[in-house]
Amino acid sequence: MQLTYTTGILSICAIHITLSGEKTIPSMILWQILFAGLVTTAVTIYFASIQAVDTKINMIRLIMHYIALSLTMIGIGYWFHWIEMNVLGIIIMLLSVAFVYVFSMMMYYFLDKKEAEEMNEKLKEKYQNDEKK
Repeated sequence: MQLTYTTGILSICAIHITLSGEKTIPSMILWQILFAGLVTTAVTIYFASIQAVDTKINMIRLIMHYIALSLTMIGIGYWFHWIEMNVLGIIIMLLSVAFVYVFSMMMYYFLDKKEAEEMNEKLKEKYQNDEKK
């Protein structure tokens, strides 16, 4: 989980640094990215622990999760001087969080899909072997 968030945050930082024309990356930013990945992972673990009983509650949970991640990253961005606290800075952070959120969801979708396919294949093999006995 932390890997996808950290990768997403690193991607956003790389894009920002490239667009700003900076030639070097301060070493401290690497620790800041790891910290941001750790904190956003903790937020995600909390929201993942909430059991969604139906689609409506799951959608509310997803929206609340995005809001919590956005507020967390706005705070971290302000603390580490990644963003300016103005409308444009906040909009850019909200879009950045949305990018990382969608990226992470896609990664987990493909990982979960692969795992489900492997489980189905093993179940299929097991029941085929049971039928032969």
